[in-house]
Amino acid sequence: MLPDLAVCYVLLFAARLTATGSLSAPLFTAGSTHPAGTTEAYASLFIGDTSSSSFNGLRVLARTVRLHDVTRPLLILVAGANGKQTAVSIECELGRTFGVRTVLVPTLRSSNAACLSSLAKGRDTGTRLSNVFTVFNVWNLTRFKRLIWVEADQMVLRPLEALWRRQLAPGALGAAVMTMARMPRCAEETSSLPNMARRMARRQIKWNTGVVLMEPNARIFEQLLAALQRQEPSY
Repeated sequence: MLPDLAVCYVLLFAARLTATGSLSAPLFTAGSTHPAGTTEAYASLFIGDTSSSSFNGLRVLARTVRLHDVTRPLLILVAGANGKQTAVSIECELGRTFGVRTVLVPTLRSSNAACLSSLAKGRDTGTRLSNVFTVFNVWNLTRFKRLIWVEADQMVLRPLEALWRRQLAPGALGAAVMTMARMPRCAEETSSLPNMARRMARRQIKWNTGVVLMEPNARIFEQLLAALQRQEPSY
């Protein structure tokens, strides 16, 4: 069973871009390299081709992160058959300007028939969802003590220092809570994940994992890998 998870406030929501200037305007220069002892970082995942329209989202994420934070690294997890080539392309375009670093990770997929069937019924099927579990690799970035996970379609509109300062219990994480009416709300949960999931289902509440405050943990990563191979229905 996974450790208890706590849901806390999330201070970032996708909205229209308010920054001015071109995406290529340098916000990160060679003189502002990250200290070797950096223990906090932003992380995201990109699977696909840098010539695709989805790469525009990553460009916006990199720029808006750097508008408000030029200190913490921005890590982009890269997977897939062309992962090395994609990583080189990302660093060539976004590395010098925005200080983006790539991390090659293995593609993770579930063997849970019920879970795969559920994904197949969704409105957004295909390669992206078949690789969605690759996100779990973020738990294995144990070089860092704390991460803010941000999906590549988000925009940072203000500094996130208040979110960085939030305290997490061991094994806990912070994520947005959304009602079925799609209105953001705040809540805190400290019970076990299965119990919390059942209560949230009764209250018609869902998690939004577009932004997550977390602390990498190798033990949790191994538990997630094991869960991907189990055949019983997933919570």
